[in-house]
Amino acid sequence: MRKDIIVLTTEADEAGNGTRVLGYFEGSIEQVITYCVENKIKPNYSFKHHKVSVKDVSGIEPQVGVTVGQYGRLSYETVEQLKQKAERKAALDKLTAKEKQLLGIKE
Repeated sequence: MRKDIIVLTTEADEAGNGTRVLGYFEGSIEQVITYCVENKIKPNYSFKHHKVSVKDVSGIEPQVGVTVGQYGRLSYETVEQLKQKAERKAALDKLTAKEKQLLGIKE
């Protein structure tokens, strides 16, 4: 039997403004709702669900560097950008404090 990945949502508030994700579940919708009932997970007004296709990308060699910023915001740089940044840092590290001052480079 094939199991589906299901995203279960409800309204963000009782007035129906927005959506709140209750979770991602593997199994049938009947199993998901049974789990919610047993664990006292209640919707604000109603449950909504949809199936999700999951792509396995674990075999791909990363070509970017990812950083997590404030509020969980993701940013990335390509491998080429990371190499250029490292080369620039290496070149700047060779400069004396006086040379950096003359070039207007602040540390």
